Amino acid sequence: MPRLKFPDQFYRVDGQNCFVEVTGFASAIDKVALNFLAYDASLPKGQREKNKICIYLDPFEAKVLAGDILSGKLAVLATQNRKKAKETGNKYPEKVYANLGGTPSNRTENLPAISRQFQVLPGAQKPWVLTAMSGPGKEMGSGLIAPDGPPTTTIRVPMDDQKLKEFAYAINMCVDIWGIAKFLPAIQPAVDAARERTKQQIADIAEMNNRDAPTDAFAGNDEDEGFPTEFPYAG
Repeated sequence: MPRLKFPDQFYRVDGQNCFVEVTGFASAIDKVALNFLAYDASLPKGQREKNKICIYLDPFEAKVLAGDILSGKLAVLATQNRKKAKETGNKYPEKVYANLGGTPSNRTENLPAISRQFQVLPGAQKPWVLTAMSGPGKEMGSGLIAPDGPPTTTIRVPMDDQKLKEFAYAINMCVDIWGIAKFLPAIQPAVDAARERTKQQIADIAEMNNRDAPTDAFAGNDEDEGFPTEFPYAG
């Protein structure tokens, strides 16, 4: 695993002159950010970045994706798609997961809408290829931004099974932390009040038990009047 360089970088997988990272910087807008970046290592530091595509996933959709990876559902779909591709003579199997997103024109400084796609595909040299694509977008009535022509930028990061599972766990961690930060402040007052009620109930029960505790029948010493010094059954 590569060294994580930034506080909000949960996980990173490197490909050939590219990588994808799971980051928490989009938690403020209730998203999980997958940052794809391609670079040219021959260039000077600070000038190496060639292309960058950031995919924003809804936290609950991201959680479902992680669950489908860890449960083996995507592996089953990949096997089926490889078989189908072989039977139909296609070189590449179909994707097993896809997400469409983008930026509408009213947020691109009067430029056309931007389409962004994220796909998980069965790979050739490695079992998986995570792909991000960006290009012209077409705004649909439902708010969806669909691709309007071929993508202008594509970044592919191959992964083996182990890396894909680690990627899924990183997504889960990102979503869990988002959930704590998002909802804990809302429920914390109720949690604190419940704890105080429980503490008071415990204190009341303890006080009641101390007040109602029976006196030991054999309390005292042997010199007390009427206290038996021997039991009738003593041998």
